[in-house]
Amino acid sequence: MNKKFLISFIILFVCLIFNQKVFAEMVIQKGSYINGILVQTVSSEFNNKQDAVKFLVTQNFYINNEIVLPKNSVFVGYISDLKKAEQGRNGYFSIDFYGIILPTGETIPMKGHLWSSSSSNIFGGELTRRSGYKKTMHRSECFGRRGILQLNQYGPRILGSETKIKAGTEMVIIFDEDCVF
Repeated sequence: MNKKFLISFIILFVCLIFNQKVFAEMVIQKGSYINGILVQTVSSEFNNKQDAVKFLVTQNFYINNEIVLPKNSVFVGYISDLKKAEQGRNGYFSIDFYGIILPTGETIPMKGHLWSSSSSNIFGGELTRRSGYKKTMHRSECFGRRGILQLNQYGPRILGSETKIKAGTEMVIIFDEDCVF
């Protein structure tokens, strides 16, 4: 019994001296975010739904002063939703991530998405302007006989433009679930 205890103590002591993880399990919590850059250009014009997307981590990510995600780790994901531009709406897409490849080659499963300012996490998809203008005259006693001429957008909407994010653009990934290392 004493022999097993002594061996366990020596292993623990050696691990602590050389700053090795013993039983530590690190968790990146749901809602955490990581900055990095897109590896390739993504566009509603030439990409398709389910196309692969890679995202490079540009700086170490720490938890409790320990590097959890080293610089040059790669997030792997795919285009989860995509629609080309059409009359009345710009093209759009959204990107989801399912794994991390560490510089050592180890793969860690995760769930996340590329953050965008829209509530549905899509890039693009805005309505386009109308094709013409209609003049509307507003008269009031305070303006005298002149009145005010207002131009209102009128007619069908114009053809939308494609949405594109260029390679090397700095972006943010949001974790959708806890990620255990």
